[in-house]
Amino acid sequence: MNPDLLKQCLGEPPDTLDVLVLTSELGDQPGRWLQQAYPSCSGEPEVHEITQVVDASVLKQRRWPLVCILQLCEAGCADKKAFMRLLARLRDLHADRVVHVESGCQNPRPDDPTHDYQRWTLADSLSLGYSRRGVVTNGSEQLHIFEFDIYTYKPAPDWLNARHWANPERWGKQRW
Repeated sequence: MNPDLLKQCLGEPPDTLDVLVLTSELGDQPGRWLQQAYPSCSGEPEVHEITQVVDASVLKQRRWPLVCILQLCEAGCADKKAFMRLLARLRDLHADRVVHVESGCQNPRPDDPTHDYQRWTLADSLSLGYSRRGVVTNGSEQLHIFEFDIYTYKPAPDWLNARHWANPERWGKQRW
């Protein structure tokens, strides 16, 4: 992962770099890459290892405008259920937009006896409401990009407006 690849994964520049970056790699390098990818954005990203967030409450009841998860380990998740709970908690409570970059994503056949159930699959992300945004090639490996954006997740239906709920044609005709 480098700044150009991170920029390709995140797409449009965020409003601010006050974002949370969760990574399977040690160090603050993803934070520096994010600052290099978007030099005109203000703020500083907060970088944590995924296991710290799963085990302890690093989130501190704060809502982030963007959370970027870089799951770059080929071995799969140490605790897949805990990671799924983390993705759901980020989606529901702590972030407006979550971008999840996964390198070990596979789409196994259900009858495959060699399938490792601890590895992340396409169905795992889709079942949590994340949409697949694309695949980026990084050398010989493919990075799968999933995104959940609360503002574009479900468009409001046309019948959900004040005209249909307030019944203005009945105002003054009946006692409420």
